[in-house]
Amino acid sequence: MYSVTWSTANRTLTLARPQPRTTTAWVRPSKPDPFTPLIDEILLIDLDTATKQRHTVTPDLPRPINEYLSSEALR
Repeated sequence: MYSVTWSTANRTLTLARPQPRTTTAWVRPSKPDPFTPLIDEILLIDLDTATKQRHTVTPDLPRPINEYLSSEALR
């Protein structure tokens, strides 16, 4: 019915508290990590500009990513 083995159900019933979850030793780095300095720079520049001239990261971010990927493809 719940797709749980008898040993798992029995172990759960005998323990007063659940066992702690296991953690993985390796954590995968996030994909935007190489671009965080660029993003921070864009956001800091936007803080200094007038309100009407502020840009969002959305239109500015794909261009450097595409340039980086195209330069990697040429190598």
